[in-house]
Amino acid sequence: MFTGIIQKQGKITAIKKTKKAVSFEVEIEKFLKDIKKGDSIAVNGVCTTVVDLDKNKFIFDAMEETLKKTNIKNLKKGSIVNLEKSIKWNEKIDGHFVQGHIDETGKILKTKNDQRRTRITISLSKEMKPFVAYKGSISINGVSLTISDVEDKNFSVDIIPHTLKNTNLSKLKKNDIVNIEADMIARYLHKIISTK
Repeated sequence: MFTGIIQKQGKITAIKKTKKAVSFEVEIEKFLKDIKKGDSIAVNGVCTTVVDLDKNKFIFDAMEETLKKTNIKNLKKGSIVNLEKSIKWNEKIDGHFVQGHIDETGKILKTKNDQRRTRITISLSKEMKPFVAYKGSISINGVSLTISDVEDKNFSVDIIPHTLKNTNLSKLKKNDIVNIEADMIARYLHKIISTK
């Protein structure tokens, strides 16, 4: 479980394909001190398992389903990714509960900047629309954000300068692909209502 509050940005330094998965090496300084093999780290919002690590690098594997459903498949050597360690139960919780289970990817339709914020508009599928509500929570590339506008086939989020500075959202441009995870509560409420 995560909160959507990005702790660091890492750099992809190696990608290796195997028969069953694709392995990604992430370089990151002053982040892995309390991490061991088997721990979870969200990479662009995707819950991954650390399969190997040293002082400033860790490796995670992405299986076919992850590659198909997320923007992990678009990563290249040199790509910058958002990182968050899984939460501990005695920690303060900011953001909102994020599981690291990506619902779908969305395409950046436009970005608009002013001094106080950057508004990003993202495509919205028919399947995802029931979980997207004005002023509701959503995770974009692992970042906990508040939805500022919803239309028929897209939604927008407003991003403050601090968030831009500390995440890879600052690098987004038109037609880029982002990972989207719906708010967990919205997902379960929809399931309950649909079942009834």
